[in-house]
Amino acid sequence: MLGFLFLLWTSDAINDQSHLLPFSFLFPASFLFNYSVTDIYKGGELFDEIIKRTKFTESDAAELMNHLLGCINYCHQQNLVHRDLKPENILLEENMEMDDMKVIDFGLASFFSGESGNKLKESVGTIYYMAPEVLNKSYDAKCDVWSCGVIAYILLSGSPPFDGETDPDIEKAILKGDFKFKGRVWDAVTDDAMDFIQDLLTYDPIDRPTAAQALQHPWLQSNRTKVSGAFKKRASDSTRSFLVRHLFMYLFYVSPFPNVCYACLLTLSNCTYHPINFRSVRRII
Repeated sequence: MLGFLFLLWTSDAINDQSHLLPFSFLFPASFLFNYSVTDIYKGGELFDEIIKRTKFTESDAAELMNHLLGCINYCHQQNLVHRDLKPENILLEENMEMDDMKVIDFGLASFFSGESGNKLKESVGTIYYMAPEVLNKSYDAKCDVWSCGVIAYILLSGSPPFDGETDPDIEKAILKGDFKFKGRVWDAVTDDAMDFIQDLLTYDPIDRPTAAQALQHPWLQSNRTKVSGAFKKRASDSTRSFLVRHLFMYLFYVSPFPNVCYACLLTLSNCTYHPINFRSVRRII
């Protein structure tokens, strides 16, 4: 039951953010594991789109980074660090609009206290996108910001800032921290875009901006699109519907206090409460 409650809490947080792949249902199969059902996204991974395009225009790259950092900032506000941000973990819709992207795969995500001095210790992630402090096994949420910087570099050039023939070679390049905007591909990129990447790939995490601070960079602000009120209302309605569905599932399968959940369910649905013996209903089912 604790596992289900953890998933329920986490998925509620995820469904409050429009760029996190939402859960439709969580089915508690046992005390050990649960099944999750999510929306389907047919546009494929951002990685495949990068291969297809070779590199992105600045306007598309900036729009995607606006949404990605907004999503990561939300996660950090919930004291959740992703730890494996990469193009393979970003999904696009069929229309390939950047404002329709979704961040997925929280298998390596971890909660953190957010208090100064508290560090995560596990060296996890995908080597190309790992921050130097992750390799040194002492880091906080700003490791996600570094990963966003690597993604931005790849979007605008088609290649990673830290490369090598083997994982140890890549690790050495990251720990050294030196990267350059070399090649003709960067001749057409604005100084603002390169300054944005330079900020996110600041070696010392103390000097590196937070996700919230990165969102204020001039390059992102000049390419920002406004979120409509209608979209915000749809997101709110979706979250409300999600909560109703989850309370229904929790009420029938897990809750030791089903009538309490039932009362909450009816409150969300604007209905009248009538006590029901759900334990008897479960036995019948």
